[in-house]
Amino acid sequence: MAKYDAPFEFLCRADDRPVEMSFDEIESLVGPLPPSATAQPAWWSSESGRHVRAGMARRGS
Repeated sequence: MAKYDAPFEFLCRADDRPVEMSFDEIESLVGPLPPSATAQPAWWSSESGRHVRAGMARRGS
């Protein structure tokens, strides 16, 4: 199982509703987040980030 399969499946079950998760909940799906994930909001929006590319690849974007 790839690292981002679990969050991908979780988000697929959410249909098209917005999902709010704590850092602890995210880490329960993917393991420890890098320090920049909690300190820099831009980490989550960076399309160049490995985590974003993995999600986009899984959904065929």
